[in-house]
Amino acid sequence: MMIKTLEKNLIVHGSENSLDKDVFVICDKKMQAVFPDVFDFIKNSKKNELQKICKNIDSIFDVNSNLIILDEQNYCVKWSFKGVLDETNNALYNTFSLHEQFIEECPVKILLPRNQGLKFLRTIRGILSYFSRTQYREDVKSALHCSDVLYKISTLQSINLETISDFSKNHPTEVFKFIAFQLAQTSSLLFYQKEIFTKNQAVEQFPHLEQYISRKPLEIKTLNDEIKKFCKEAIPYIEIQEDNVIFSFNNLKEKINVKEEKILEENPLTLKVHHQKSFKK
Repeated sequence: MMIKTLEKNLIVHGSENSLDKDVFVICDKKMQAVFPDVFDFIKNSKKNELQKICKNIDSIFDVNSNLIILDEQNYCVKWSFKGVLDETNNALYNTFSLHEQFIEECPVKILLPRNQGLKFLRTIRGILSYFSRTQYREDVKSALHCSDVLYKISTLQSINLETISDFSKNHPTEVFKFIAFQLAQTSSLLFYQKEIFTKNQAVEQFPHLEQYISRKPLEIKTLNDEIKKFCKEAIPYIEIQEDNVIFSFNNLKEKINVKEEKILEENPLTLKVHHQKSFKK
């Protein structure tokens, strides 16, 4: 099968002790030879078609795949199907050496400055989404569809994990693992200016979350308290502006359209750093 020829387009990333095998798949001429319409799908944002490509790759290689395009001149990721560009780029850079790879050298040579407000917004949405099929569904659905970030936060703060016994199709252990890792990753970035990309890194910095990250929860109260602490600490850095929000984590202002999760304005310092790093050779 032709898909097998894409083996060297796969880059394993993430935790060195992960139960799953997460890979980035480089979209290039070799990829186009197997999936002739891939760049047309990317250009026209045909998500369903791109998802089908991912499923084909997943089934052949037994992986969880995400498509990326590399900027070969500037040694960074310039497009990512899933997730945000800066996190994808930096995750690849930081975890490449933790895995046995199909290629010898990491194609990403630089780190991109992080969009901290966008990471916070996506974390809040991601955690809320797991509660959309629980007894909190009505409040959660309202929060997910509104553009008021403070309303999203207050909704999340009102949820008591200890009262939820059924997460529909999701096993509670997996839900707790996702929440704990996202809280560790985002808190570390926003409040300690440190990036986390593996479970070991998360546990080292937040040992009280280990029981959830290692999928061995002993109690729920600690995670419940961590969610509320995370929300409370973030509120002072948030300013609502109609359908937009201005985040000022670490004195770097980002204006974001909440519904589209699109950055409208960035701090000039952030832009300057991004420009310098993006064009480094």
